[in-house]
Amino acid sequence: MILHNGSHMATLWCTYDFPSRWKGIRLSISARLKEERQRLGLSQTAFADLAGATKSAQIKWERGTSAPTAPALSAWAEAGADVLFILTGRRTVDPDTGPEKQVLDDLNEVRRNIIEPGRQRMPGEKEADTEARVLKASERQLLAILRYDAQLVTPDIIAETEHLLDIVQNPASLALYRAADLAQLRAKRREMRERLARWFDRSRYEPREAVLQTMATIVMEYAVPTKLVIELVQDIYDDVNNQRGMNLG
Repeated sequence: MILHNGSHMATLWCTYDFPSRWKGIRLSISARLKEERQRLGLSQTAFADLAGATKSAQIKWERGTSAPTAPALSAWAEAGADVLFILTGRRTVDPDTGPEKQVLDDLNEVRRNIIEPGRQRMPGEKEADTEARVLKASERQLLAILRYDAQLVTPDIIAETEHLLDIVQNPASLALYRAADLAQLRAKRREMRERLARWFDRSRYEPREAVLQTMATIVMEYAVPTKLVIELVQDIYDDVNNQRGMNLG
């Protein structure tokens, strides 16, 4: 890390000595700065206000045409921003969980992102651009793990990190990985649909196939408890029948 002190601002940027096979990969402070601002749910104006700066300065920082000042980083840290992540790409480790739990969480995040990059799509962004951006961000995240955490986690975790890095960097490996995940997802969704159908066999309500499929999707993709979904559908069914009875009366 190099710090230049000037008359108006301290310019901060980072350089990294990656192994030769990772040569040319550079971590983007500007991209992580934007990501951290969005994680906190703040607009560019609000985030700049925390640092006593203008929106135009924030835009320049997020575009990478200039770098945030040391006082700005300090102010963001006080507001809850993870400055370590902004500067290095590594999240601050929770002392209650340790680095291994943090890395496993990061790997799970990478898996979700490379399987469904569309979840990270920004308004007006083209699908291909989202794909490229998400893969590049995932690559940076994996490289940061190998750079900073190799001595803190088990060899199995490092091996999995390297495996995911190969998938991100190799289009053929990525296609196979997504195909395998899709097949697994279909099997799980089919199993969930059958479980729901068995439950409704004992119920007054017999949902159509499309309803069962939708319920299975809600349970799996949004992590809604199965019991809650079943009770909701049953309540809707009873409510509709009650209203029909009142109308007929």
